[in-house]
Amino acid sequence: MLYGTARFCIECLRGDSRGSIPFVALSPAQLISLALIVLGGAAYAVHTIGETRKRERVLKFLSERYKKRP
Repeated sequence: MLYGTARFCIECLRGDSRGSIPFVALSPAQLISLALIVLGGAAYAVHTIGETRKRERVLKFLSERYKKRP
């Protein structure tokens, strides 16, 4: 995500024309940077959700295993 953000900012500062896509005020490099930011955010979300579920399973297992028996 950081690379995409940095690249987008650098492309905004460039003075030369690297082409443009009709009906879009962004260059192709800026669109690719936005795609990288979105994909990075999605990957982070998937990873975070997976880690949370794994942690919940471990805690449930440990609580069931070490219940105090009367």
